[in-house]
Amino acid sequence: MNVRVRAKPVLRSVAGVVTPQATRRMARLSPCLAYMFIEFARPMSWFPAISVLRPGLLVAVWGFATVLIAQQRKRIPPVMWYVFGLCALMAWGVPWAVNNAWAFWGWQEFTVLTLGCVLPLAILPTSIAEVRLLIWAYLLAHIPTAINAIVHRGRGLGGWLEDENDLAFALIAALGVALYLLLGTRKKGQIALLVGLMAICLAAIVTSMSRGGFVGLAALGAYVFVLGPYRSRIAAVAILAILMLVVLAPPTYWQEVHSIGESVESGTGEQRLYFWSLAWRMFLDHPLIGVGTRNYGIQAPNYQDPRRAFMWGEHTWGRAAHSLYFTLIPEHGLIGIAICAGFLWTTYKSITRLRRLTHPGVLSPQRASPRLMASGLAAGIVGVLATGVFISVLYYPVLWVLSGLVAALDETSSDSFKAHGTPVVQIGSSGRSERK
Repeated sequence: MNVRVRAKPVLRSVAGVVTPQATRRMARLSPCLAYMFIEFARPMSWFPAISVLRPGLLVAVWGFATVLIAQQRKRIPPVMWYVFGLCALMAWGVPWAVNNAWAFWGWQEFTVLTLGCVLPLAILPTSIAEVRLLIWAYLLAHIPTAINAIVHRGRGLGGWLEDENDLAFALIAALGVALYLLLGTRKKGQIALLVGLMAICLAAIVTSMSRGGFVGLAALGAYVFVLGPYRSRIAAVAILAILMLVVLAPPTYWQEVHSIGESVESGTGEQRLYFWSLAWRMFLDHPLIGVGTRNYGIQAPNYQDPRRAFMWGEHTWGRAAHSLYFTLIPEHGLIGIAICAGFLWTTYKSITRLRRLTHPGVLSPQRASPRLMASGLAAGIVGVLATGVFISVLYYPVLWVLSGLVAALDETSSDSFKAHGTPVVQIGSSGRSERK
């Protein structure tokens, strides 16, 4: 009895609304919530014995099964067809790859991510409140990751989050989402939670000493101040975050930042340019479908500079391209580039549509509207694309998860407008409302 009484305020606080169908909602969304926790909070690192059960695979099977048996069947969002297309291209490339095993394992992992995690996120939510709940779950799952980074000098919890650059990449995306969600929050508890989460994420990014993380922060700041919506409302929060960064960041962090320009001519910056040149030459030799998933490091020795390899000991076998884009270009060729361009364009159109829609009768100003949530997800994607210039994050879940949430938000918002039978109101560039 006590447990049930306590559960209602929690749902009301996070999702913003409690309905009589709350139990069925939680049952339907449970695999999505469990996925967020396992993927981003990494309980396997806290309790290694859990790894034996392969919780990620179990949750993916659970999510896909829930999609198949869902009573309210929804159409598959357009953006997901591009993700399916990338999965198909990766499968087609397996027989032609030099290392078939690595290509197959890469395709297998990405397909599990797509069908068991991203697809459920995109089609299982049936209301704006449910998408809001999933966004909250995504954000809260980063708290243990950030705390662990602060305690362990910038190291992640393991898996794809272990490296400090990958850690900073994930936290920057969460920071962008939280920033805009904060604007739609009026409850003091939620405000305190979001401000605390943002402070912890920022501290963890600084602790990581990641130069790529700083570039991602700078890109996120540029988006917020130049291209993002609600610039006047968000300025105070952004300026406070910048002041915290300037005042609290240790001198060693700024030394790392200042070394970005120096490393272009020597060190890791010059090495990245070298790896990118290998990727470009690889693409020119395999322009259509590329060399196959995870085969950049297999093919790289065929293009490496013999002097660097044999005189300096700088071998490239098994190395990463150190860039989202220079992973995509040589491994999936022109077809992969076209698929990902379509994926990003479709996601951009959904975000633009959501940011131009308003419906005061559906969500009150006191709740996070679809416009604010879409703006936050857009900020997270900007952080991903900017940080990904220097990190091989193409197959990491962050970009695909955020896009899945955008698709869910787009679908549920459209359903909400239709259900209320009210004309869509678009906010034009002049700020005036235009009925459609």
